[in-house]
Amino acid sequence: MLSFMIPSSEPVPRKGYVWRENPEVITEICRSQVSGIARVSAVWRLERTPRNLMNTVQPAIQEKYMTMAGFVARERLLKHFRNAGIPVASVDAVYEGGSGTLGDSRFSVAVTLSDDRIKEALTALAGTVASIDSNGISADEAERAAREFKSMIASGIHSRYTGNRQYINRCVSAFIYNTPLSSGKEIKKFHESRELSPEMESSLVHSVASASLDPDKNLALGCSSDTAAISSDSLKYIFASAWNRRRNAVNLHSSIMHS
Repeated sequence: MLSFMIPSSEPVPRKGYVWRENPEVITEICRSQVSGIARVSAVWRLERTPRNLMNTVQPAIQEKYMTMAGFVARERLLKHFRNAGIPVASVDAVYEGGSGTLGDSRFSVAVTLSDDRIKEALTALAGTVASIDSNGISADEAERAAREFKSMIASGIHSRYTGNRQYINRCVSAFIYNTPLSSGKEIKKFHESRELSPEMESSLVHSVASASLDPDKNLALGCSSDTAAISSDSLKYIFASAWNRRRNAVNLHSSIMHS
């Protein structure tokens, strides 16, 4: 009965996906409920693949090489903290593509460790991602990362469509944004059909990562601890300083090697 009492109105047209670039770094500082533990993170928002290219191989390529960049970032960070004698609770580096979501893609790196090591964690995180952005990865790293990605695809771990809501979002995304509805089996078959050398895989990771990761925009730096003993300005300064030091060191090494 209530439906008859609601006046009719013109339907509001829905807008498709719109990319909104953030020209500066934002920060998110919050208090956690876990005493003595901090989680430091860097999250890049990335523009999703254009609608007219969603049913091509581009989304699969983007996902593979950004995921591989995450594997290498995690491996380098774990090695750094191990060599420095700094215990960590976790190191995560994850790429979330646009297929199956209704918004931007994301690349995030996060470290959980003692809250008196926030500066060291942020410095290591920035330096690690900056080195991948500026200089890429080695053939050995690419080979290990490609093997890990292949194992992930084979086991189906990459599939995030486990519930009704996820399936609905994926179908809506396919309808509005033309995202592919390929099954895990089809995706696996596509990747297995591409046998590239470690050197080529290394070059592609560098190319995709350097086009996606910017230290000055579309980036959110986060810190969660029970003390919140760091300011927004400090987060930005520590991250930018570490990134620039690493990038300058990489550029100097490259200049010496080519002189």
